[in-house]
Amino acid sequence: MSPANQSAGGEPITAAGIEELKSELADLKGPRRLEMADRIRVARELGDLKENAEYHTAKDDQAMMETRIKRLEERLRNAVVVEADEGSDGAFAFGRTAEVEDTSKGETVTWTLVGSTEANLAEGKLS
Repeated sequence: MSPANQSAGGEPITAAGIEELKSELADLKGPRRLEMADRIRVARELGDLKENAEYHTAKDDQAMMETRIKRLEERLRNAVVVEADEGSDGAFAFGRTAEVEDTSKGETVTWTLVGSTEANLAEGKLS
């Protein structure tokens, strides 16, 4: 992270990572909230709420979804977009992608260095 980003106190993220966060947030706050409200409404119609497992499960799922929304909003507030350093020095730096050849397996693996918000080993994104 560059000194300017460190002093900003934000969490480094790529421009693509910001777009992914915004997309997930829009999905959760839009269609997913509507689906959840409908699920709760249907469960409420099943009868006594004290013994209605479907209702309690739906409310628990709603709470988890709202927590995820709050966490995404917090990440977006704290995010600092860091552009990949496109220098030709060959160093593996933030935002850059590298291919690593595993000669013992005969495979090539692609890794991209990203912020902790974007890290996902299954997708080849390292923090």
